Amino acid sequence: MIYIFALRYADNNNVSTAAWATAATFLILLFPVHINNYIYFDSRRRKGGLTVALYGRLPVLKVNTVEHSLTKMQINGRDKPLDSGFIKSNALKIFNNLSVTKVIQLGDYGMLKDGPAYAAVAQHAAAQALYSFIALNGGKAKLSNYMILNREHGDVAWCAKISGVINLLAVLKIIFIMITEKLNEQA
Repeated sequence: MIYIFALRYADNNNVSTAAWATAATFLILLFPVHINNYIYFDSRRRKGGLTVALYGRLPVLKVNTVEHSLTKMQINGRDKPLDSGFIKSNALKIFNNLSVTKVIQLGDYGMLKDGPAYAAVAQHAAAQALYSFIALNGGKAKLSNYMILNREHGDVAWCAKISGVINLLAVLKIIFIMITEKLNEQA
């Protein structure tokens, strides 16, 4: 109805341009973006990190600790103090607005020491809790947890790949939720 009214009383070029611009904006907002998160920890090198990549190839964020120092952090190659308060305080809101499609974990736990065995048990318990949380939230993600109990060393090497899909509309929703909560806290 509105489109017919616009065709009658407006220039066809302007209406056509507006229709194409509206369609393009709509597609950009709803176009799915595949996000891959690669998380790793290596106790031999005392190093951990997180890499966020779009479509598995375009790195957006790379956060890692400096080798042999878990208290120093680098973000995209620059030294920064270890501070994860913002992400930690909003992690549940961000997680609930993402569509997680795959979680794959691989852990190599050396059995020459007792510590890696305890780490394997703790990691298994945490993975089961996380996988139950995803299932209870209605997630249909592929969930895998592989553990290698290795008698050749006494260290822990663990990595995970968390894949998800999000669109720009969900990102705007997350930002809106965080801004309104900040405004409500200050009021």
